[in-house]
Amino acid sequence: MDYLLHVGVMVALYTILASSFNLLIGYAGLFALSHAAFFGVGAYVTAILAATYGVPFPLPLIAGMLVVAALGMVIALPALRIGGDYLVIVTLALQVIVTTVLLNWTSLTGGTDGIRAIPRIEMFGQVLDRRASSCRWRWSWPSSASRWPGGWAPRRSGGRSRRCATTRSPPRRWARTWSR
Repeated sequence: MDYLLHVGVMVALYTILASSFNLLIGYAGLFALSHAAFFGVGAYVTAILAATYGVPFPLPLIAGMLVVAALGMVIALPALRIGGDYLVIVTLALQVIVTTVLLNWTSLTGGTDGIRAIPRIEMFGQVLDRRASSCRWRWSWPSSASRWPGGWAPRRSGGRSRRCATTRSPPRRWARTWSR
């Protein structure tokens, strides 16, 4: 059962990463190499808050998302002004910097050993352990939730405008209004 749980968790993690890569490259047209950096920062913030400070379950997850969103905004504001090949270089540099910091800051992250004694998730008074019922729930909802924005983003007006903004030319239906 441990092997199947591990495979299920890895499938869910890679589904989430592939969905974010699809949104960034497929719909926005931006080629960035810093997915693992943001993923690692969010995971470490969540694990540090849960293991070291004993914060109950939903709060470390929310804090991890907020820290990653703030880091993304700090990086995106100057990086989106450049674009093209330079965006790839900036995001690759971010990936290398974050990886180096996470591996070498052993007092905070544990270095290559990682963080130990992360408490089990408890929701609604039930501890999610390795039973089959909780295993299905544990790795199926994050991957399903991560696929949701990819389905509705292109159909909304914001998704269409983001796709048009990456081509640097107006869509055909707008060409008539802009040429007058």
